[in-house]
Amino acid sequence: MRFRLWRWFRRKCHGIHPPSDPARRAISVLLYKRNGCHLCDDAIQLLRKFEAEFRLHIETFDIDHDAEMIARYGEKVPVIQVQGRERFFGPINEPLLLRLLRAERDKLDKV
Repeated sequence: MRFRLWRWFRRKCHGIHPPSDPARRAISVLLYKRNGCHLCDDAIQLLRKFEAEFRLHIETFDIDHDAEMIARYGEKVPVIQVQGRERFFGPINEPLLLRLLRAERDKLDKV
């Protein structure tokens, strides 16, 4: 009980948000893409649409510069990893993406 009161006091009186505060955490998203891929462009636009709402930390990786990644993903792009797990290959289903992002946000809120 004391610890909770101390955390509350620090936030209220000092405006301190510890790095472990769930409200400060972001959902990590990695997009594997290729140059000239229209599905990749659509995927990044979709992710940008939800970036603020779900506090997404979006990174992109162009696999054209890595022979191993081309061999692994080839024509499967775009590939989206959320929190380090591969979740989508090819065209992105917006309702499924929303469901996944809500679930990830809920997990972070519980921590």
